[in-house]
This record gives sequence, C-alpha cells and structure tokens, in this order.
Amino acid sequence: MGPGVGTQLDRFDKLKIDHIYGVELNPAFVSPLLAEVETAELQGKYTVISGAVEDERLLAEYGLKAGSVDSIVCIGTLCSVSNPEQTMRWMYELLKPGGVFIFWEHRRSRDFLTRLVQGFWNPLWQFVMGGCNLSRSTGDIIRNAGVWDPRDSEIEVQKSLASEWSIMPRVEGRLIKRV
Repeated sequence: MGPGVGTQLDRFDKLKIDHIYGVELNPAFVSPLLAEVETAELQGKYTVISGAVEDERLLAEYGLKAGSVDSIVCIGTLCSVSNPEQTMRWMYELLKPGGVFIFWEHRRSRDFLTRLVQGFWNPLWQFVMGGCNLSRSTGDIIRNAGVWDPRDSEIEVQKSLASEWSIMPRVEGRLIKRV
C-alpha cells in the first residue's frame, strides 16, 4: 500500500514473489514507480494500481477482495490517508486468514512537550507533505483493525528517549491475521 516512487522495491525477493499490487494514490508517483519496477526487474510480477486502497471497486477489478491477499506492506502511508481507521480495517479484511501485515509508520509522541511541537508543526507539515499527519495514534489504529494472532505477531513502538523527542517517532511491526 502506498509504494510511493518505489524506494522499497529492492527489499522484495523476486524469486519468492508471485505478484505485487502497488496501490498508489498520488499520480505524480506512478511514472517513477514504473521506472523503479523495471530497475528492480519486477516486470510481469508488479502491477501499479493508480487509486486509493479504500476503493473496493477498483481493487476488485484486479481480483483484490476480502480474504484474497497474502501480505500487505505499509511504510509511511497511514499518516496520509483521510480515514486511517477505515483504511486499516479494509486492509485487515483484504488479508487472508494467516496473512501478514508489515508496517513502519509515523506515530504520535508519548512525550507531552513533543506532542505540543507535533501539534504546532502538523498543519504546515500536512500541507507540504501531502496530508501526512504526525500526531496519529497509529499503533492503536493498527492493533484495533481486527483480531491478530498473538503468538506470531509483534508490534514495537520505538522507545528510546531520542525517539520520544523526535517529532516523527515510529511504530513498526509484523502482525498475522488470526486464522
């Protein structure tokens, strides 16, 4: 979800991939993404879908429907969607039972003063960065999207003092949809 210009494509092992659907909302990213697909030698294994992940009808045109997806990778994307709770619930629904959700996202700081700074910068940041919201409780949004298997799932909030003072602390993890 939200592959941007394809900077993460080199992380995928093309020998282990059947197919990747990169759902990208920003039309300005599609051309560079297609170029990166070629550079990564993923032609024939990568389909760019220009639109919103929440557009069920669009995804259905590509055979993507509830319970049809093995894995979803979401890096720096939930900060920019208009309704992260709804988007996350839909992504959970897209996953097959046992499907994997891998993420690395911005989150709201737990430090009071840093939250104030996030609140101050957030309106300008959202305008400049295409709607990216620095102060969402992203970990909670992801956790509450559905029932995750507690045995094989992990979610980590970066806990160092430096990350709490950062206006862009992260939450990352790998969650498995319960079978």
